Amino acid sequence: MLPLLALALGLMTTGCARPGPAGEGQRGSQAPDARLQRTLVTAVRVEPVSLASRPLQDSGQTVRFTTRFFNAELDLVDARDVARPYLAGALPELNSESWRVFPDGRMETTHRLKPNLTWQDGAALSARDFVFASEVYGRADLSPARSRAQALMGDVLAPDDRTIVIRWEGLYPEANMLRDDFQALPRHVLETPFRQDSPDAVAGHPFWTTEYLGLGPYRIERWEPGAQIDAVAFPGHVLGAPRIDRIVIRFVSDENTALTNLLAESVHMVADRAIRDEHAQILNREWSANKKGVVLPLISNVRYVLTQFRPEVVNPSILLDVRVRKALAHSIDKQALSDGLFEGQALVADRFLSPDIPYRGEADRAVTTYPYDPRRSEQLMQEVGYAKDRDGMFVSARGERFNSQVWQLSGAQYEREVAIFVDTWQRAGFDVDAFMLSPAQLRDGRLRASFPGLYIVQGGGSTEARLDFMTAALTPTAANRYNGNNRGGWLSPAYERLWSELNTTLDRTQRNAQAIEMLKLLSDELPAIPTYFNIAPAAHLAMLTGPEMPARVPDPLINWNIHEWDWR
Repeated sequence: MLPLLALALGLMTTGCARPGPAGEGQRGSQAPDARLQRTLVTAVRVEPVSLASRPLQDSGQTVRFTTRFFNAELDLVDARDVARPYLAGALPELNSESWRVFPDGRMETTHRLKPNLTWQDGAALSARDFVFASEVYGRADLSPARSRAQALMGDVLAPDDRTIVIRWEGLYPEANMLRDDFQALPRHVLETPFRQDSPDAVAGHPFWTTEYLGLGPYRIERWEPGAQIDAVAFPGHVLGAPRIDRIVIRFVSDENTALTNLLAESVHMVADRAIRDEHAQILNREWSANKKGVVLPLISNVRYVLTQFRPEVVNPSILLDVRVRKALAHSIDKQALSDGLFEGQALVADRFLSPDIPYRGEADRAVTTYPYDPRRSEQLMQEVGYAKDRDGMFVSARGERFNSQVWQLSGAQYEREVAIFVDTWQRAGFDVDAFMLSPAQLRDGRLRASFPGLYIVQGGGSTEARLDFMTAALTPTAANRYNGNNRGGWLSPAYERLWSELNTTLDRTQRNAQAIEMLKLLSDELPAIPTYFNIAPAAHLAMLTGPEMPARVPDPLINWNIHEWDWR
């Protein structure tokens, strides 16, 4: 709970910094155009490494709320995780001229761009910008960890300035909704450096950061590293000019600071884990009477414990034995995590997909579960030759104590979370120490992949497409600039085969069965131990209209309709 004194001090220091050109008492006398000029100030926890939808390196944590402001792709996913046409006039339809499947298993999809589209500098958007993007993302010395969609794309062609034809090397059931897997890149900005400069120079080009040029509803005006991004509305946005003229995205790593600024109304909205659940409870109490704000209790992805599998890195090496991973799983008190972090409101997890997947009943029956059972944990450790010493800690037959390190991002919620993990592991006999990553360290992909033992992260999602997080293609390596969520380097030929089949099967029933088999394999091999679905609330002042409470899908894109947001 936030101390009242700290809250009061925060309100005193920030309360005078009212956003926009007019205070609350003056709003009734504002002219309509002045109302539209008020700046929308948002706060997020993590500063992105790039504003691109598909950057050449990732931030180590979701930044989609931030990148959404600046980007537009062929399709747009709404708050219910449903794809809509965006730059394209329509989504390809299976077994039509826009989506053809050939007897040899290849496919071809056609996207027709809407007319008169431009980049934010006024240059015309051409289908050739998508062809160019396919070259950039397809180059091995530049590309980040490649998505399944990118891996299956063969030729990308531009028969004319508005037509994009993608020739697929195999079947891909989500070819009609590419989302942020495939964004255009401006040839007039990047083509010369791409052809002439080194890979490091291309990756370090200011286009990706301070000089980013996109197609989205807002255009970057200024990026102050470590502080904020200022942006202005893009009048040529494909869905219409945003109703709010200017935005500021502040990077606020301290949740208490984000809360006090929101209560003081110097920030209009907090998102992307800028606050945690206990702050949402404070806001609900504060706003229940005065109706000054709205809390969106968003469900996030699954929190899970990742294991290191690289032999040259893992310590202790006994973690490579699945029985040890199962012993660790049985010693995790998932309900204690929900109780300690969210007063019992978080949903515990035994699998990596949304609690509301259509085949959840079959999936729940198929997966192997590991209920909290320290006695079973001890039995499994005895099977691998470990017994408890006089201190109740596991030691090998050679007298070596089991000792490992668990990595976790810094922050109040995560520090409490890792403390619960360490406490239950220690009580079960596992000598585990915590190492907290700073936000700057989190941005270092090579460092993220070097954890020696255990790593608490989150992933999964609302559809089986999110099961790519443990595939070989998403293993961080020097070749992909250490991008990808399979940070421990787990490799399973059976999982790779299922993933390939899943992404080359168009029949929905078969895809469900393949996804269930993948979930079953993850639960048996335990490269990662799911624990609970995180709660990542967002909140905004009531004067802001447009944000909506999405369906129960993990990590929804709550600002998908940002161009429609307005002021009361």
